[in-house]
Amino acid sequence: MTDAGELYKKPGIGMCVAEGAKEMITKRRKEVFLNETLKAVVEEAHVLGVTKNELIHLIEQKEKNGND
Repeated sequence: MTDAGELYKKPGIGMCVAEGAKEMITKRRKEVFLNETLKAVVEEAHVLGVTKNELIHLIEQKEKNGND
C-alpha cells in the first residue's frame, strides 16, 4: 500500500493514510475485477455452457435480492 501511495510514513507517528486512498484502492479493485475476476467468470461460464443471457439474469436477480 505504501508503494501504491495509499499509505505514507510520518516520522514519530507511524503510518498514515494518504488523501484519496479510498479512491485509489477502489480504482485498483475495479481494475482487478474487470480484468481478472470477470474474465475468469466468463471463461468458466463458457466451459460450463452458461449463456450470456443466463449470466445477465443471475446478475439481475442478485441486484434485486441483494447479497442473499
